[in-house]
Amino acid sequence: MIKLNAKQLRSRQSSAISRQTIKKNDIYIILDNVLDTYNIGSIFRLADEVGAKAVFFVVKCVKIIAYAIYLGL
Repeated sequence: MIKLNAKQLRSRQSSAISRQTIKKNDIYIILDNVLDTYNIGSIFRLADEVGAKAVFFVVKCVKIIAYAIYLGL
């Protein structure tokens, strides 16, 4: 295994073949005890940006009032 430092990682270009052969795992976000709606919005944006498969809410989370958010619109 080759270890690269930060400068080498930033300057290294990946090839199309290496991007296709990298195994990617699904990302799931599980939320527990999130009480602020602003945090929920930030987490939704983060989930969208990283391509998360799903966001799960545990019992003690903010109730989502906006019906459009509930439907995923």
